[in-house]
Amino acid sequence: PWIAFLLYFSNTQRGDYLKFDFDVIAIDEIHYFDDGIVQVCNDLANSGKIIIIAGLHIDFRGEAFGNHITFLLATADELVLLEAICAICGKPAKRHQRLVKGQPAKWTDPIFVEDRSVTYQAVCRKHHRIELPLGDQISEGYFVVPKTT
Repeated sequence: PWIAFLLYFSNTQRGDYLKFDFDVIAIDEIHYFDDGIVQVCNDLANSGKIIIIAGLHIDFRGEAFGNHITFLLATADELVLLEAICAICGKPAKRHQRLVKGQPAKWTDPIFVEDRSVTYQAVCRKHHRIELPLGDQISEGYFVVPKTT
């Protein structure tokens, strides 16, 4: 066997996963994992396994998903960042816009939601919008601009 898909749970005993007889281990949706996944990935890589990780590196607000994503990006032996196409202008999109009933999500919305009415679209920095809890303003990328009426 040369490839495995690892399901990781925070109660996994350290080292149990080193018993896998696989050369390559792929982990998808890495942003859903907790910080413990960093140790798992390092242990596996240090034991000679090839680790392939896929997932988002920023949340719908445009911020880093967590310490584990930042650390994994910084310490990867090889890094391939893919980008989508902005749904509005067609330029490269490195963000995703969360839409709730067709409107941009609010900053105060939870990071993870299980609401099937929530949709996402790839957008560039210019077209990324989010309602901030600062009164009548929205964010354009990382900049706060007045909301147009």
